[in-house]
Amino acid sequence: MSPEPVATERTYQSLKRAIVTGVHRPGVLLNLQKLADEFGTSVSPVRDALHRLVGDRLLELHPGGGFSCPELTVEQLHDLYQWHDLLIRQALRSPLTGEQKSRIAALGISDGTPETLAQLASDLFRLLGSAARSVQFSHAIDSASDRLSIARMHEPDVMRHVVREIESILLVTPSPSRAPGRCRPRSAPGPRAGRRSGHRRAARFPVRSPPRRRSR
Repeated sequence: MSPEPVATERTYQSLKRAIVTGVHRPGVLLNLQKLADEFGTSVSPVRDALHRLVGDRLLELHPGGGFSCPELTVEQLHDLYQWHDLLIRQALRSPLTGEQKSRIAALGISDGTPETLAQLASDLFRLLGSAARSVQFSHAIDSASDRLSIARMHEPDVMRHVVREIESILLVTPSPSRAPGRCRPRSAPGPRAGRRSGHRRAARFPVRSPPRRRSR
């Protein structure tokens, strides 16, 4: 592999990590030269990585050519939570294997920092989503989790008992209402309850309000 694709991949992974951990504020244009200096590369690999992140919907490309992290409205964040919920529920229509259950049971909360909780939630839902045994499902769940990462870091600020909620999901047990071997997270809400809680959760985040329509 030539040096430039290697530099692009390395820059892509570093930028992606910075975005999902909240290093770059939503709506603020990224400085390509500054990023190139930070990662010790030229502007070209940085630009290629930024375009890949636009494809991942982790960045927005502005008409003038600049890049920034998207500013989500309450409704957009609600839709993202709901989409993630639907993906997980569909994946769990397939049974978890013994290995998948063991990997979920091995997860634990080492500390209660927002970054740790966000990463734990991402790892947990990635493992739950692997029940579908579908590469496309895995990619879709990973994408939704990445886009929810910053919101999840704010969940302890706007929600009570976040740690308790994650711990309850970690207790994956066989569901009596399903065929033997199928599992579901304990205390999982029903579809309607999930949509309501997702909307309430999204409404509490410091997100961008939708533009008001001008009266004629």
